[in-house]
Amino acid sequence: MNRTSVSVAAFAVLLSVTAVSGQFLESTIYIPDSLTGLKNPERLLYIPQNNTVFVAGWNNECVIVLDAATGDKVARVELGGRGRVLCYDSRDNKVYASSYGSRTVYAIDASSNSVVAEIEVATNPGDLCYNPVENRVYCSGGWGRTTVSVIDCSGDSLVATVETWDLAEDICCNPLDNKVYCVGEDGDEVSIIDCAGDSMVGSVYVGRGPHVLAYSRAGDRVYCASFMGHDVAVICGAGDSLIAQLVLSGCPEGLGFNLGENKVYVASYVGATSPGKLDIICGAGDTAIARIDMRRHPSAIVYDSADNLIYCVSGGSDYVNVVDGAGDSLVSEVWIGDDPRGLCYDPVRNRVWVANYGSHDISIIGPPDKEVAVLPLWFAPGDLFWHEAGNKLYCVGRYEQKVAVIDGATHRPVKYIRVRRYPGLLLHVPPEDKLYCAHVSYFDYDLSVIDCRADSVTATVRVDQSPCALCYNPVQHRVYCVGTEGSNLKVIDAATNNVIANVHVDSCPRDLCYNPAENRVYCVNCMADNVTVIDGATSSVIARVSVGDFPASLCYARDGNYVCSANESSDDVSVIDCATNRVIATVPVGHVPKNLVYNPVSNKLYTANSNSDDVTVIDCHSMTVLATIPVSEYPIPLGVDTIANKVYCAGRFSDSVTVICGTGDSIVCTVRVGSRPKALAWNPGAGRFYVSNYNSSSISVLRDSAVVGSKEKDEGGRMKGEYLTVTIVRNVLFLPEASGVKRGALCVMLDITGRRVMKLVPGENDVRHLSPGVYFIRQKSDRPTSKIVIQR
Repeated sequence: MNRTSVSVAAFAVLLSVTAVSGQFLESTIYIPDSLTGLKNPERLLYIPQNNTVFVAGWNNECVIVLDAATGDKVARVELGGRGRVLCYDSRDNKVYASSYGSRTVYAIDASSNSVVAEIEVATNPGDLCYNPVENRVYCSGGWGRTTVSVIDCSGDSLVATVETWDLAEDICCNPLDNKVYCVGEDGDEVSIIDCAGDSMVGSVYVGRGPHVLAYSRAGDRVYCASFMGHDVAVICGAGDSLIAQLVLSGCPEGLGFNLGENKVYVASYVGATSPGKLDIICGAGDTAIARIDMRRHPSAIVYDSADNLIYCVSGGSDYVNVVDGAGDSLVSEVWIGDDPRGLCYDPVRNRVWVANYGSHDISIIGPPDKEVAVLPLWFAPGDLFWHEAGNKLYCVGRYEQKVAVIDGATHRPVKYIRVRRYPGLLLHVPPEDKLYCAHVSYFDYDLSVIDCRADSVTATVRVDQSPCALCYNPVQHRVYCVGTEGSNLKVIDAATNNVIANVHVDSCPRDLCYNPAENRVYCVNCMADNVTVIDGATSSVIARVSVGDFPASLCYARDGNYVCSANESSDDVSVIDCATNRVIATVPVGHVPKNLVYNPVSNKLYTANSNSDDVTVIDCHSMTVLATIPVSEYPIPLGVDTIANKVYCAGRFSDSVTVICGTGDSIVCTVRVGSRPKALAWNPGAGRFYVSNYNSSSISVLRDSAVVGSKEKDEGGRMKGEYLTVTIVRNVLFLPEASGVKRGALCVMLDITGRRVMKLVPGENDVRHLSPGVYFIRQKSDRPTSKIVIQR
């Protein structure tokens, strides 16, 4: 016979809300660490003097600095604008970052990793290049502009503005001849600036759509790739004359050099369905000598001088192509993060660094051509699950292909579980203590199964649809999954992780809920305006119930045995009597209700109305509206604290959480959190709510100080005050009569969601039907609530 263990802690139940709120922002968990905050990395710059790598990305007001030796983050440099393009002043050991959308270039001391100057330039800054001869930085005017700003690096001041003869977007420096060249995609010339006098001295006609410039000191050549012209123009640096124009098979997007072999590499886009090309040009003869097919269109290129290898990334892929510099052949593909965009080479440790735009991380590739490290820069937190028994929080990273495991005691990430693309939803199955992680993607139609004891993926379940909702049936031990693009519900045996049935529901299913009283599963179908009722034992459809317009969310109200449907287009809630499968009430609510939550303590239903920025409170006994509470902008996530009887509502666009009293239907307080809160999770043992902040790479921890965690112990080790001393031996829970509690008074056991699982009587209670996990024993309202952790 199985032996059952139990741990008990007593918690005071909050009966009223005082004038001073007990809810506050306790801490913020930054993922992956406190130096996070850069998403969509695009540009990398290796700094030899400090052996560091600077990272910039689109739409980020910061630059991250990495230690090239260890891969550790060493600094986050705050900018006042969106720094995107980087260049290096080797004389003064400074990095310059152009701020897209403003008129500012930031000068960063590469030793202290701090901004030392903000230089206002003539126009919106675009590309940057450094001229070591004059010790100046040249900044192009950006898209559609015809100016180049000149910055003196000694004084970090604007010293000149040069009007070019054509558009000035991409820019490069020829230090041998002390010149700067610039082009614009909508132009047809390369403009030439004499850096001695910072004046225009000429231009070279190169044809339609010049796109990328690069200078090679081997042969003193400037190469100009024309995306629209499908060619590469070769310009002699000494005479500024066009000496060759090589027609390519595609649209060139990137240029790179092999100085040892004197070769030029051109990455070309051919078409959406065609493989890309890597054209190879002999620098000595200015002739095309080879062409290599790529599976995807290549873009950025970097040269590994130690091994004579060319590394080339393909945008939209998840790998790097490696080309032999001597034999001009593709030798390997290194699998890395999602959508790589930028590259740099560290000659000290002979490593290639890759900026993965889609997965918000950096891959480090070392010989022999394998990924040796992944450095996360950003985490887009999504769905959350609080694991009471393990005292840990699980959080999906929408674009990172990871689930973060966060220690509940230290509030630090302790592990990242690698899953498939675009994890979105989490569902816990208590008997095996495992999580189903749904991948909300059009690439991976599956669920990852995570063992919560080992925190590792143990299985993958193919569901042939992009999952949008999951629910669990503890009676049949089954998991249900639907996807919006189909009309089928997948029934999964949770013991074997096998799909055992396909149930036809209706058009565009959106949400699921389980009714334990009837052993039924309910599926709302937004395009069909109905709810499908499925028998949990036979997995067969027993009814289709018409509801309001565009139903999107479901919730089970236990005390009345109702299933409620929030209907976005008709601005109401349909109440289904689960005994008869009929709609018995339609309750008007706010505009576009997107989420529902049931509070079992007060028997109330709450709807988050996204377009009217309020929450409707419904009495589930009379099915009437009790209150309409204005909350933060665009409310969606809802959560219930059944111990303190409070409801939490996050405003997606207001970066705040509104706390509502479950007794008085009034606002207790509003707490500021991170940017774009997306999901909530409740930790009943500590009186905490966790809020995932999608645009802040963080999780806010809200604490309710009004909920007493535990009472002071007396000398005998018992807690002062009256509480239940519960024991469980061999699946039997013994409940003594508590002092001050009348014989026969109501005493119930609740699960972690606040759902009543059984009534308790003084003496022996059979609990062998309960799954391992956290439960609460509630006496009457003025008594402490005892927390029970059952382990088998």
